[in-house]
Amino acid sequence: MWRFFRNFVIMKKTLLITFCMILALLPTACSSHDDEPVDTLPVRTVLVYMAANNSLGLCDYDKSDLSEMRTAALRGQLGNARWLVYHHPYNGEASLLELTADGEFRTLVEYTDGKLSVSQERMSRVLDDTRRLAPAADYGLVLWSHASGWLENGITESRQRSFGIDNGRYMNITTLAETIKPMGFSFIYADCCNMACVEVAYQLRDCADYFVASAAELPAKGMDYSLNMGLLTSPQPDLIGAARNTFNIYAPFNDQRGNSWCTMSVIYLPMMEELARATDAIYRSGSFPKNFEPQSFTGGYNYYSDLTQFVEQTASQPELFENWKSVMNRTVLYQAATPYITGAIPVKTHCGLTTYIQNSKSDNTMRNYNRLDWYNDVACHQPLP
Repeated sequence: MWRFFRNFVIMKKTLLITFCMILALLPTACSSHDDEPVDTLPVRTVLVYMAANNSLGLCDYDKSDLSEMRTAALRGQLGNARWLVYHHPYNGEASLLELTADGEFRTLVEYTDGKLSVSQERMSRVLDDTRRLAPAADYGLVLWSHASGWLENGITESRQRSFGIDNGRYMNITTLAETIKPMGFSFIYADCCNMACVEVAYQLRDCADYFVASAAELPAKGMDYSLNMGLLTSPQPDLIGAARNTFNIYAPFNDQRGNSWCTMSVIYLPMMEELARATDAIYRSGSFPKNFEPQSFTGGYNYYSDLTQFVEQTASQPELFENWKSVMNRTVLYQAATPYITGAIPVKTHCGLTTYIQNSKSDNTMRNYNRLDWYNDVACHQPLP
């Protein structure tokens, strides 16, 4: 009897252990995906920062671009992304809008505190609102307004522009970089003038991976959003394709009178540190070229001259310039320029980045040039005539 009872207990324990092992191999409610975070974030949120309280808004270029965005959305170009527009119209109140797949804009936030769109306080709030209301796995930024590159005479000093115009005031590029850096954009597309400066790209080196910009003045219509939205919202944004689309709008109509023109560049910002070191090595060992005639992209002054042309003629050691070219080729991924630009200026050379060329010791204070990172790390060693 005792032997029977003992065998019964052993059999029962064996069955129980076997049953538990089987249960452990089966999916249960405790090990289901219900307890795991489900990634439902859109692939990207693109913010168009449209500071149009200026002549561009007066001439309705902002309305034209908003219409192009609607067209793109109706064509399905939003994909798995969100498209936000901070819109400050001419003489109107600013608001943060979201474009829906049916081509309509819905208002997310209205800004009635009277802050200028070019103030750090307003831009920071818009970025915070974007992150809060449209979280995504990735972020892209389009800068829409007037601009004049590195010129450091913005809202904290005077009335000369760097990025944006709002009620006659502007934002310095140093302020712009400081403001947008925490957001961590994958790309910045400058739909504005003169931003493809080595000084601007270097200042923005920690703000994004890629930078799309124009060395010269950009025609007021800028890019066509109905062509480019899908390229900017795709899982792998096609920035070269977007830059090429913009260039191809204007290139066929270029002539010696400069009636239509365009320059476009795509810059890989993580290479800017290496480009700075390579340029610094040439500046420290080189000399100012004799009888130098810079390729200017504005005419009349040397704020925006071709970088490669100046570096090549400054370099006194061929091996340093060969290394520099290798770095430059990995920095500027795409560049294009029409044969003529504004005011019928011939374009003989265009590397995709411009630079300010100092001609005297006092030039470092021109437009507060000595405030820029590029000056302090590199251009302070530029040889002078």
